[in-house]
Amino acid sequence: MIGVISGAAVWLGFVITTIIVNNAFQKRTLALTVIDAAIWLAVLVLQGVVIACSGNRSGAFCPLIFREVYSGDEFGENRASSSSRFWALSRRAFAQT
Repeated sequence: MIGVISGAAVWLGFVITTIIVNNAFQKRTLALTVIDAAIWLAVLVLQGVVIACSGNRSGAFCPLIFREVYSGDEFGENRASSSSRFWALSRRAFAQT
């Protein structure tokens, strides 16, 4: 939840203000401004969730892949770094599809 709030705050404070000024200067329609702003909101919220979950070892409010990566159940804490566990689990999930 904190990642969603952080992403939305960054969007509101930095991105939307820049988009409004740039699109007004270029005399773009309101519909284009709304579409551009919505895309950036989605991107920043997703980035906020990923960053918040990557540091959250408990896995609360995080997608399943983050809980598996940081639980240490499969590989053990000292055997592999978190990034190598992430890629190993990603390859396994991709192979199952």
